[in-house]
Amino acid sequence: MLLLLLAVGLAACYLVRGGRIRKIVIEGNVTYTTGEIEERIRQEEYEPNSFVMTLHNHFFHPTYFPFIEEARMSVKADKPGVLHVKVKEKGRAGVFEYMNRFFYFNEDGYTMESRNSLFEEVPLVTGVQFKEVKPGEKIKARGDYTSSVIAIVRGIRNYEIQVYEIHFDSEDEITLDCGSFKIYLGSVSSLDGKMSRIPAILEAVSKEHKGGTIDLHLFEEDKEYITFKE
Repeated sequence: MLLLLLAVGLAACYLVRGGRIRKIVIEGNVTYTTGEIEERIRQEEYEPNSFVMTLHNHFFHPTYFPFIEEARMSVKADKPGVLHVKVKEKGRAGVFEYMNRFFYFNEDGYTMESRNSLFEEVPLVTGVQFKEVKPGEKIKARGDYTSSVIAIVRGIRNYEIQVYEIHFDSEDEITLDCGSFKIYLGSVSSLDGKMSRIPAILEAVSKEHKGGTIDLHLFEEDKEYITFKE
């Protein structure tokens, strides 16, 4: 019994003293910086013990940021003072500027976070005036643009199209900026059909041209009218 108590006591001492966090190692993050994630970890229900933090993470699954899907913690027996955090980020579907800040939203149209910085790989929505923005609420654009914006960002994600900007001159004049190539969608009529053709069209035209405009505004499901102008 004494030996057992001694062993338990030594183990407890090891967990308390040996598990004191001296370093947090973060990997897998793309858009959130290591500093941002570490700061948030140290702010939310933080315990300076790697074993305690790992157990808490296992049972409660904190994510720390809106666009982090998972932040899995682990600790190695030979390095108990190092807390490892493996991050899996969610993709941001789109972003728009409002009151000198950039508001990022998911593919369902819900605003998740605001920042001063712009991530270039996230489609920027321009030409649309947005109403008051509140984190966690659905985006609200003036006019009937909201549903169009959501439909387009879903199409971009579904068909894995690299789009830098979604520009509205009006509801029936929508252009996608894909870098050296511009895609004139026209309206959202036959949108899924249009979006599904874009990857193959871009691949084909990029073999012979350095840039240009792909015109899909006359495209219909039963009449695939597509033109290209360099």
